[in-house]
Amino acid sequence: MKGLTGFQRPQGGRQGGVRRLWLVSAADIASVSCSSGSCSEIRLVPGSRFTPYLFREDHARYKETIIAAGGIAKVRHELSFALPKFDAGSATAVDELLGTSPSGVIALAVTGGGDPLLIGWSGYFGTERPLKISRSVSDTGSSSADTAVRRVTLTCESISPAMKFTGTLPDD
Repeated sequence: MKGLTGFQRPQGGRQGGVRRLWLVSAADIASVSCSSGSCSEIRLVPGSRFTPYLFREDHARYKETIIAAGGIAKVRHELSFALPKFDAGSATAVDELLGTSPSGVIALAVTGGGDPLLIGWSGYFGTERPLKISRSVSDTGSSSADTAVRRVTLTCESISPAMKFTGTLPDD
């Protein structure tokens, strides 16, 4: 049995949210190179690329929930972001995400603290349990001072937390 090592509070400020986000269809992942809990390289099928999703500032989050029962852990991954308009462009983005539902998507996200994460891919399941759109809420607001948005939520379940990504991030 492995002993507890404790936890020391890290130095520096705490920053929440997601700074940057890219998505790719899970079917476009050829292979992923990982070791010791982090991934260093993602190879895509020829002609594929990670696509940037430029969400409304301060309106993206990643939430990871670990549920343990009987010594077995399950991890629920939830990535949500708001597209900054209620228009044809944001409607097309939601339709495209709905269209990927059979294969799902894999995300690269940079947290508010600057940590790159690979979400929707796991060392155990690979691309078998990717992120899929679970909800999209479009809201025009109730006054001309409100900002209209389309909030998208992608979810999946796995047995491990998101992987740290140490490779080169895609271009926006």
